Amino acid sequence: MQKKLYLGGLLWISVAHASPPAEVPPDAVFGADRQTLSWSVPSGGANTFNVYRGTVPSIQNHECRVIGSTVPSAVLSEIPENPGGLFYFLVSAVNPDGESRLAVDSNGIPIPTGSPCSDADGDSVPDNRDSCPSTPNSTQDDQDQNGVGDRCDPNTYDFEADIIGQRPADVVQFGSNVPFLVKDFAGDRGVSYEYTYKNVTDRLERLLAEMPQQDTTVYLDFADSSETCAAELWSEGSASLDSGTALVLEIGPSRGLTLYRREGNIYTPTNGPVAPLNGRLRLRLIKGPGTTSALHVDSWDGQLFVPDLGVFDIPDDHRYRGLGTTLASRGGRPARRETRDGRSRDPSRPAHTQEGPVLVVGLEGVPAGRR
Repeated sequence: MQKKLYLGGLLWISVAHASPPAEVPPDAVFGADRQTLSWSVPSGGANTFNVYRGTVPSIQNHECRVIGSTVPSAVLSEIPENPGGLFYFLVSAVNPDGESRLAVDSNGIPIPTGSPCSDADGDSVPDNRDSCPSTPNSTQDDQDQNGVGDRCDPNTYDFEADIIGQRPADVVQFGSNVPFLVKDFAGDRGVSYEYTYKNVTDRLERLLAEMPQQDTTVYLDFADSSETCAAELWSEGSASLDSGTALVLEIGPSRGLTLYRREGNIYTPTNGPVAPLNGRLRLRLIKGPGTTSALHVDSWDGQLFVPDLGVFDIPDDHRYRGLGTTLASRGGRPARRETRDGRSRDPSRPAHTQEGPVLVVGLEGVPAGRR
C-alpha cells in the first residue's frame, strides 16, 4: 500500500508501508515419495518459508517443524507414533517485513501461528526442536539420547570449543608429561596422544563421580582401525605412578574387547566379544550385591543400543573405589582420541607419525537411592 503526502504545495512524497508476504496458496501436497511436501509461492514472492506441524486440527496444536526453507518444499519423513494417528501441516511465507498468516479455518478466521518459528542460535533448527537452543549444533548429535545435544551437554566431550594444537579443557594428565592435543580430523575435532606412550592416563574432569562405585554409563564412538582404545572406569591413581586401581576396557586392533583389572601398573585381562564395525558402544558399569558388580557392553544397531553384546562380571569390586573416568594408553600404543569420526594411525608406522582414533564420551547419573 502506498500513501501520498502533500507538503506545502511543493512536493509529493510516496511512502511504501512494509508488509509481510501474502498467504501461501492452499495447494501443498506430498510427492510420490510420501515425504516431500511442496507448495506454491504466494503472489509477490517470499524470501523463505516455515512449516508447522500439528496432530489435532480442532485445537490447533501445531508447532514449528521447519524454519527458513529457501525453496517451496521440505522433506518430512516422520510418521505418527500411534496407529491411526495423523499429522497436519501449515506453511507460512517470510520476508524482511514479517511472516504471513498460515491460513483461515472453515469459518474464515485466521489460524494463529501459536509460537512463531524462531532460531536463536542460527543453526537452522527451530528453537522448539533444538537440543541446544543457545548453541549452534545443526547436526543435533546427542550421544546419550537424553535430549541435551552433545555440544551443550556438560557430560559430553566433543572438543568443538577447544583450540586445535592445545590440550583440551577439563582434562588432567597423571604421572606423565605427554602431548595430548586437540586436532582436526577430516573437519571434526578430536584429541590424540602426539606419539606412542605406555601407561599414560588423562582424566575427564567433568565426568568425576560423586561417590565410590557410582553406577556409570559411558558412550563411545571409535574409529574402525588397527588401533587400541583404553577407557578406565572407577579409576584412581595412574599406572605410570604404579598407584591406584581401575577397571579398564580396551578395544583392540581387531575390535576385540578385553576388560583389564588394573592394580598399580599390573593388568589382569578377561577377554570378551568383538565390537561391531559401526564404531559405537555403550558401557554400563553397575554395582551389584555385596562385593560384586558387572560391566555391560551394549552395541549400536544404527537406531538403538542393543543390550549386552558382552557382560564382564567383577566379583571383587571392593578393590575399585575411584571416582574417575579416563582415557589411557595402556600398553605402548596410542590411546584413542575423543570425538566423532576420524582416522587413525597404522601401528606398524614409526611412533612419531601419530594419530589415535576417535571417541565420544558421555556420562549418565546415579540411580535414585544409591548410597
